[in-house]
Amino acid sequence: MKKQGSLLTLILSQTIAAIPLSSCTVDSDKILIPLPKIKEPVLAQRMLESTVQLEFRTQKPGTETELYALQVSRAELKLKQQTLRNSTDKAAIAKNLAELQKNNQAIAQLFTSTNPPLTNRYIKDAYAQPNQNKYWDIAIGFDQKGSELFAQVTKSLAGTGRSLGIFLNNELISSPVISQAFAATGITGGQAVITGKFTAQQANDLSVQLRGGGYQSQ
Repeated sequence: MKKQGSLLTLILSQTIAAIPLSSCTVDSDKILIPLPKIKEPVLAQRMLESTVQLEFRTQKPGTETELYALQVSRAELKLKQQTLRNSTDKAAIAKNLAELQKNNQAIAQLFTSTNPPLTNRYIKDAYAQPNQNKYWDIAIGFDQKGSELFAQVTKSLAGTGRSLGIFLNNELISSPVISQAFAATGITGGQAVITGKFTAQQANDLSVQLRGGGYQSQ
């Protein structure tokens, strides 16, 4: 059973790499894994069942006006989605969802991946932090390769007016414009902050998922 337990420990430690583990215990046909920093069973289950794909992409030249129009349209669709949250009109809900998906796809077409793609496989740390607007952000730290890629992509965009697209599961969640001040070196240091209207729970969940997301992106 020791050999089987070691195999199960390996598989599960890969699956929940972001969740801090203490020693695992194999008991009969079960493997018991303490989750010392996650006290709520619902949160642990949500972490185990969900996966994320985060990617930093560059905006294509000449698409600034189109991106702005699509973002305005998406904001209107999101507002409509909120009003439909308690609705029983299934047709209207389905139509709104289809339009949002079409909008997201159109926005994604305005961006291109780096080479190699700068994804959460290069993230070594992530944590939630409050901002001044009563929402929460996600601060991330790249590994050495990710830091190099991040510096390169921000250098290429600095001063151009084009956005650095931050996509979560192929949906644009943030699109900062890089200042001319970073044109010489890009943003070095391997640190970045993802801003958005995240709740504390959303930011914490995403941080945990990003810390364990490297193997999912490979």
